[in-house]
Amino acid sequence: MKDRKISIFYVLIAILFVLTMGGTAFADNPPEKVQTGTVLVQEFLSLRNAPSKSAERLLKLTNGENVVITGEEGDFYKVITTEGKEGYALKRYVLLPEEETGRRLLCNAIINNPTSGANRNYNMALACTKLDGYMLQPGQQFEWYSVVGQANKESGYKLATVISGGKYVDGYGGGVCQVSTALYNAALNINLQIDKVYHHSLPSSYVAEGYDATVSYSSDPRYLKTLIFTNNLEVPIQIEAFTEGGTVTIRMYQIL
Repeated sequence: MKDRKISIFYVLIAILFVLTMGGTAFADNPPEKVQTGTVLVQEFLSLRNAPSKSAERLLKLTNGENVVITGEEGDFYKVITTEGKEGYALKRYVLLPEEETGRRLLCNAIINNPTSGANRNYNMALACTKLDGYMLQPGQQFEWYSVVGQANKESGYKLATVISGGKYVDGYGGGVCQVSTALYNAALNINLQIDKVYHHSLPSSYVAEGYDATVSYSSDPRYLKTLIFTNNLEVPIQIEAFTEGGTVTIRMYQIL
């Protein structure tokens, strides 16, 4: 009942805003559908004056802040803040109500490496495309290479720094371990059953010691390093995975 009252409150805000702000783009083109959303970010999200990452930043939206969604363009929602400010916010950082999406957020694992280079960022984004949207049924086991595959040149990965044999060297797929680490931490956050995990031979710079999860392929099972966990919950889980520069975000949702 409380969530319903909140939704009605924000719908009324949107209607009043559209009726009173004559001459604006929203007033000239009244929205066909009004929704509410919750900002979900590690620090803050920029509200922009156009649906583009390069557009002017108007203000900061903080984690947990509610906005009214009045439309969408590409990767952006057109939103109104509770203070009546209008602009555009990236969709991936605005969480819609679970009664609309049919899923409930279970965890939000974010691993950031501010020194990550272009090739490394590319590799992380490529690995995330393999994970994004993956469904794990109750009792089902996840194995890294069965889902993501090998991070080699043939799979489209680029050369970047990797840890091998206790040294930093160049190798195809550098950065993929940051994705497996984020996934591992997401699984830990909701107490999934961890069946197999390996740690780097050197401490990782982007996560506390013991919370990293390295993956390294070998046809010889004695040298294969993978990540395996089981959905020991009684509900289906969906994985969401994406990157923003050197930041990897892994979310896990319960399918309702």
